[in-house]
Amino acid sequence: MLKVYSDRKSLLIQLATSVRNFLLSEYDSSNLQSFCHECSKELAEELKKNGFTPYLVRGELVIDNPDESFYEDWDVTDFGNEDEMENAKHQVLHYWLEVDGLIVDITADQFNNEMEGDEMPPVVVGTYDEWPRYIKKDQKQL
Repeated sequence: MLKVYSDRKSLLIQLATSVRNFLLSEYDSSNLQSFCHECSKELAEELKKNGFTPYLVRGELVIDNPDESFYEDWDVTDFGNEDEMENAKHQVLHYWLEVDGLIVDITADQFNNEMEGDEMPPVVVGTYDEWPRYIKKDQKQL
């Protein structure tokens, strides 16, 4: 049974990498920044064609060094207090797919300029335990 899972994971990685490479040229982008929702939906279509059941996940990705220029217009009165506002800067809205309980993300490297230490790879396929930066909020089947 482990080999079947391993083969499915290998196929997920291959398909995700192929779709990402195609979308990089389609969006004329080096890291698909700001296209996580659209790219996840495009990847879902390819995964469905190959027998997978993908779920679109809306969640948050934990970053280390937020780009303050994105948050210049934030007002603390929109939050409970300054700590809540600061925490929101470190947990950014993000979309990815979940397949067989695995995160499948082809846009994670868009956050590398906001990470300390290890950068995110171009394609993430793994569990939430392996990738604790991912916080799932909700999901829907595509």
